[in-house]
Amino acid sequence: MPEILDTVAEALEAAAAVLRRAASRHPGAPEAQHAETLAERARQIHRMLGERQEQMLPLLAAAGEYGSTSGDIARALDYDQANATITLNAMVKAGLLLKDESAVPYRFRLVPGLLAGTDVADIGPDRQ
Repeated sequence: MPEILDTVAEALEAAAAVLRRAASRHPGAPEAQHAETLAERARQIHRMLGERQEQMLPLLAAAGEYGSTSGDIARALDYDQANATITLNAMVKAGLLLKDESAVPYRFRLVPGLLAGTDVADIGPDRQ
């Protein structure tokens, strides 16, 4: 049952993001529109963004163009490093991250389209 509720919640969040975007394009819409969050922008690229992937986004945004390793991400989220690596590689495959394999450990960073739109509001007060 919890998996079903999580799936429904994710679908509703995605639908809300679509409705917000449509409302912001409507003539006469108020000037102060809801700014899309990093997670909402990521869902535009890959609609099936998972909970762990969403938790990793602010950490990767804070790392900027330098990026972060799977070990850094795993420690920050108190998560198993092997699972963090699998999750990060899935995000690369989904088009959300770039993977720098020029040195070990590999570094992961947001794709330019996501990185360019990040700001302090996306990262959150506990990550600054």
